[in-house]
Amino acid sequence: AVGVTIGSADGQSAIRWEEATGGQHALTATVTDSCGASSEATVEVCRQEGYLSDNLDLSTWELGGTARIDPTNGWVELTDIGSTFQAGSAFQTTATTGNNVKLAFSFYVSGGTGADGFAVTALDTSRASTYMAQSGGCLGYGGGGICGSFEPLYGWTIEMDTFFSAGLDPTEQDHLSFHFDGDVAGYKTYAALPDMEDGQWHEMVIEVVA
Repeated sequence: AVGVTIGSADGQSAIRWEEATGGQHALTATVTDSCGASSEATVEVCRQEGYLSDNLDLSTWELGGTARIDPTNGWVELTDIGSTFQAGSAFQTTATTGNNVKLAFSFYVSGGTGADGFAVTALDTSRASTYMAQSGGCLGYGGGGICGSFEPLYGWTIEMDTFFSAGLDPTEQDHLSFHFDGDVAGYKTYAALPDMEDGQWHEMVIEVVA
């Protein structure tokens, strides 16, 4: 059984499906009312296996701007601390489809002037022709309007911002925020963070479910 849940007042119910294997599956729902009457329905579904790798092959990445692969340490450096208004991008360009995606990685944002942060974007390649937009408060994914003539990165973006930009950011604290189609000022939701520029590595886990 996938699980058991109580329906809402409007008759809706949702259960998170933790089945890990791809391929064909049969899901059966059995509904029982307070008088003991029940009804059952079965639906066949195909879960896409998608792209799975413990360590993404860096040869499939598209690097732009100041981004580079550090072969000694085995990490990707988007910008160094040598100068301001740098922007670098690193995209894994192997096509990934399906509604369930999990990304986990470590990041380090310390040193230099402390601005501005980085962003993780799931790129809509049917509309996008670039892997990098404006630098500074636009964090490499914002374009158009306040971010100048740069083309925005179309798709959804989670930004990890370490520097307050008036008119763009929802809080003066370091924060995560969620955006669509490179609209840096039009965040959909956000969460404040403690100081990320603490000289430590941090882990980010992004999970997309349906």
